[in-house]
Formats: sequence, C-alpha cells, structure tokens
Amino acid sequence: MLKVIRKSLVDLVKAIEGTVVMSMVLEKMFESFMNNKVPANWAAVAYPCLKPLTSWYKDMIKRLEFMSDWLYNGPPKTYWVPALFFPQGFNTAVMQTYARSTTTAIDTLAFRTNVMPYFN
Repeated sequence: MLKVIRKSLVDLVKAIEGTVVMSMVLEKMFESFMNNKVPANWAAVAYPCLKPLTSWYKDMIKRLEFMSDWLYNGPPKTYWVPALFFPQGFNTAVMQTYARSTTTAIDTLAFRTNVMPYFN
C-alpha cells in the first residue's frame, strides 16, 4: 500500500511539472484529492474504509504507528483492534496460540471483554 501511495504521488508531481504524461489514473487521483476522497488506485490496495481522504490519512498514520510500535517494541499490552485489517483472524490466532501453549481444546475457549476507562 505504501509503495503504491508513494509512487503515485511522485508520478503525480512529475505530471503536474510536465515531465511525464498525465495518465487517466493520475487525473482521477488528482480529482479525488480535490474532492477529499481516497483515490481509487489507493483504495484498491488499502483496507476498506469509507472515510474522506483527510480522515483516512490520519487513520492510516495511526495504524502505521501502531504496527511499527508492535514490530519494533514487541507485542503491546493492549491491542487497538480497529487498526487490524481482519480482526476476526487476529482473535482466532490469539485463541490458537493460547490453545497450543496450554494444550487446551480451542473449542472450549471464549473471549471475555472488560471495557476499561479511557485516559488521555
């Protein structure tokens, strides 16, 4: 996703400068920017989202920060589930991991959720 976004932005800048031909994809991308919409070429490789471009971009940055923190600092104590593309798969993987490590039948496991107060 990030490669597509970066390349298309570089190509759009070049097209605006006149150093490359403005393709239909780049023209549609520019129109999307003007209408605060996520360009179709980005949406095709990104997670499903109906937010306008500005909100989508902020959300994408938060998701990348969450994933980067997880990658570089190890598993977090809590998970921001909406940041995950397929949360059901994550929940299944958590149950499978626990079942394997404790030799418990996965069919006997269930999630219990405790809603915690949010402190900013």
